[in-house]
Amino acid sequence: MWWMAEKRDGQEIIRLYLPAELKEKFKLYCQLKGLTMTEVVRQTVEQLVESEDFTKLLGERLKESSSPSATRKGG
Repeated sequence: MWWMAEKRDGQEIIRLYLPAELKEKFKLYCQLKGLTMTEVVRQTVEQLVESEDFTKLLGERLKESSSPSATRKGG
């Protein structure tokens, strides 16, 4: 039988593929910390998108996309 993840209001499912050895190490890390793999992934993603590096990169990309040369079509 095919397994389906349960839907949760306001949340999205992300599937990712990892090498088997990396997955097992990650699973062990989570167990040692007393956290689920979902909790650790969520915390890590939150840290990434709240980081100064992300803010800087986003600002640079927004500036690039709003420059006159980026909005001209056909040169």
